[in-house]
Parts: sequence; structure tokens; C-alpha cells
Amino acid sequence: MEAAEQSLDARYRQALQVGTELQTWPGHFLFKRVETELLLEQVRISPHAIGLELGCGNGFQSALLASQFQWLISTDLFAPDPRTHTVGLDRARALLAQCGVRNVSLLASNADALPFPNDSFDLVFSSSVFEHVDR
Repeated sequence: MEAAEQSLDARYRQALQVGTELQTWPGHFLFKRVETELLLEQVRISPHAIGLELGCGNGFQSALLASQFQWLISTDLFAPDPRTHTVGLDRARALLAQCGVRNVSLLASNADALPFPNDSFDLVFSSSVFEHVDR
């Protein structure tokens, strides 16, 4: 089964099996699963949609979102930084690899300076990011 064809539920169960140690806190994956499901109930996503995730953190929501998109680009700051609560891209890379997710590209990028032209994505997703942005 291709990565994009796995259901959100299958991705959740797989992440629990292989990446529990990557959870930010106990129950983090369950909380983020519910949050993701509630948000996805509000939108229609074409099976050919291209998505952008701002602030992918440990990559768990990237794995869930990838089940809904043809391709997903997940961004975060490259290196861990306690000031911004950034865990770096290594955790996301590890979790996505352990779950066999192949339709996500990770990109080190600040949301203030994205390297994409306008209208490049069908949907932009962000969770637990804006409270860490200085403005």
C-alpha cells in the first residue's frame, strides 16, 4: 500500500508502535490525532492535493496529514531551539522513516520566509506554532 493510501487511523497506530519515544509528552499523539481529525472534518481535500505544514515538530501530524494528500511539504526550523520550542527536523525525519511515509518532504524554513510562490498549495496547515512566534 502506498503511503498516501494509508488511513489516518492506520498512521496513528503505526506511529504508536514505532515512535512512542518521539512523543513530546505522554498522550501527545492521541491529542494531536483528535485535533487533526477535527480540523480535517472542516475541509475537503482532493486526492491530488498538495499541502504545506508550517511547524511540523516531531512529524506526527505530518504522518497523519500525508494520508490525506498526494504530496505534503512539512517545514520547521532546522535545529532544536528551546526559545521557540523547536525540536528540529531530525525527530520528524526519524518518525516519518519509521512509519514508511514517502509522500512528505521536510524543509528547514522559517514561516516568515517561505521559498514558494503564492498559490503553490491547496491547503496550508499549522498547529501549535503561533504561540511560539515573537510578534
